[in-house]
Amino acid sequence: MPSNKSALLRYKIIDRRIRNKYKPFPGVEDLRQACEDELFNSTGEHVSRSTVEKDLRAMREDEVLGYLAPIKFDKIKGGYFYENADYSISVLPLNDEELRAIRFASQILHQFRDSPLFREFQSAIQKIFSKVSFGTDPGHSNFDQFVQFEAEPVIGQEDNLPLLLHAVLERIPVQFRYHRYVADGSREHLIHPLLLREYRNRWYVVSWVPAQDEVLLFGLDRMSDISLRKGKFRRPADFNAEEYFRYSIGITAINDGKPETVVLSFSPMQGNYIRSKPMHKSQKILKDDDKEFRIELKVQITYELINAILGYAGEVTVLKPASLVKSIRSSLQNTLKKYSNSSRRK
Repeated sequence: MPSNKSALLRYKIIDRRIRNKYKPFPGVEDLRQACEDELFNSTGEHVSRSTVEKDLRAMREDEVLGYLAPIKFDKIKGGYFYENADYSISVLPLNDEELRAIRFASQILHQFRDSPLFREFQSAIQKIFSKVSFGTDPGHSNFDQFVQFEAEPVIGQEDNLPLLLHAVLERIPVQFRYHRYVADGSREHLIHPLLLREYRNRWYVVSWVPAQDEVLLFGLDRMSDISLRKGKFRRPADFNAEEYFRYSIGITAINDGKPETVVLSFSPMQGNYIRSKPMHKSQKILKDDDKEFRIELKVQITYELINAILGYAGEVTVLKPASLVKSIRSSLQNTLKKYSNSSRRK
């Protein structure tokens, strides 16, 4: 496959010239002259006939190049044409399997069509699909009868996504009012937004808060009166998004908090699911037999971790650390107490 830029430019010129409806069936000399005129104009450099002939052969036959252009020569007209009149090297030819993959991806994007953030990129996405030669539809128009995606209503947060994404990319300070779930009233904040993070269909902005000299996280559904401030901020040199959430499950990351070794014992049946979908990227399998599936995690003890463990109910036992065992036991005891009090009221 040719790697030089001139060859790629010649392919585009040849493609345009063959598709020119006003000057159909160009010969080798026509193509040679077109390449020479566009590439070198009046500089005196030349394009040879043999170069154009090699280009035509590469466009037709080079599988690595990938065009496999249906170029034919009409002996009566004395020139070249595309056997498929709609063909162009700027349109990607795809087989049925590739088409299905593209259509599947388009259906995933379609789920978010009403999101303001995705509407920002709708034009760019449309340009990508317009470059794909779909041909005959190998799929089904009623796609949702065969594949359905999880969908939950998103309330009061996505309208602010485009604005906050702009602030993150351009390093613009943001001011807003924040309404906490655990307390009445609200408080005004000035932040340097560093990262947008989604977790369980909720969006959060990870930010450096100058007034508190630390990194904090804010839920978009609790932010109001959002506005951009003048000027630009400097991102903290020691902030790394991947490292910040390295030992987290969910959206809670304890600043400077060291991870703990968590050991969990599951039933063999539940182990099948944990094996195929690990709880965390640090997951290690310690035991896997017909009696027990045991794993080890290197994570911070957070609200999300505790909730995840409680979600497995009687299928899991916490073995380490002792502090986590105590927290899980306390949560289960409180739950049993509520059910016990409920039965007495009846």
